[in-house]
Amino acid sequence: MRQVEKDIAQCLYYLKNNKQVKFDGEYDACFSFTNEPLYLYYPYFKLKEARVLTVAGSGDHVLEAINNGAREITAFDINRFTFYLTALKIGAIQGLTQKEFLKFFNIFSPQSYQNDYYQKIVPYLKGNAHLFWDAIFKQNFHYGEIQSCLFYSGSSAYDFGEGSYLEFRKYTQMKEKVSTVHLQFMHADLLQLPSKLNRHKQYDTMFLSNIYDWLPDRALRYGKKSNRKDSFEYFVEHELSPFLTKGGKCAFYAALWEKGWDFKNPCLYQDGKPLAYVYTKKGKGEIRNAFVK
Repeated sequence: MRQVEKDIAQCLYYLKNNKQVKFDGEYDACFSFTNEPLYLYYPYFKLKEARVLTVAGSGDHVLEAINNGAREITAFDINRFTFYLTALKIGAIQGLTQKEFLKFFNIFSPQSYQNDYYQKIVPYLKGNAHLFWDAIFKQNFHYGEIQSCLFYSGSSAYDFGEGSYLEFRKYTQMKEKVSTVHLQFMHADLLQLPSKLNRHKQYDTMFLSNIYDWLPDRALRYGKKSNRKDSFEYFVEHELSPFLTKGGKCAFYAALWEKGWDFKNPCLYQDGKPLAYVYTKKGKGEIRNAFVK
C-alpha cells in the first residue's frame, strides 16, 4: 500500500466512525488555523527570497512565510495530515476569492458551499494532495464533519490581523506568490530533523512554533532525568545551527513563558510580555549564549 493510500484509509476510518483523531505516532488532529499571532512577529525577519524551514502545523506558518517573500520552504511535521491541510489551503488561495476561502474553512457553512468551492480548488491540487482530498470529498462528507474529526477547535480565520496572508490585499497578492515558491514536505518530529535534513543545505530562518516544550517531556516519558542535553537551547545550538546560514535565525513562540521556561533573554515583546525568542547563528566559536536580545 502506498503512503497516500494509507493516509486516506486512516482519515476515512475516523470520518466513518465519527471519531476525532488521536495521536498514534503518524497521525493527529490539526488546528485548522494557527493559534499564534504570526502576523505580529513574522515581519521582524528578512524573508524576501529566503530559504525557510518551518513546522507545517495548520499550514499558516508556510503561508505567512510565502506572504513575507520566502522563495523556498521546507515544512516538517510528525502529523501527516498537516501536509494535506497545507496543500488544501494553498489550492484554496489559488482557486477561491478571499470571501470564498473564509466560507470554505468555516465549520458552519452550508454543504453546498463546500462542494461548489472544492470543485474550484481541485485544479490546483497536485499529486498526493489531489488523491487524498478527492477520496475524502467523494464520500460526500460535509466539511464540518471533516473539521470535527480532523481538526481541533482553536483559532479561527477571523483572529488574523492586518498584514497577514488573509488580509484582502495580501490575499490577492498571494494568488501569484504561492505558485512560484518551491515547497517540500518532510515527515519528521523535532528530534529526527537533523538526521533527515540535507547536510549541504542551509536555511536563512527557521520557525519552530512552540514545539520546544516536547524535548524535556520526551526525556521524562522514557524514564530519563532531564539534563542539559535535553534542553531546547542545547538542541538548537548543537543540532540545528549547522543548517543555518551565518546570521540565520531560529524563532520560536513564547507561549510557555508563564510556565517557567528560561531561554535567556526574550527577543520580541507584545504588551510587555515575550512574544517570540530568536536564536541567531554567530561565527565559528560564537555559538554559546546566542539566545540574546
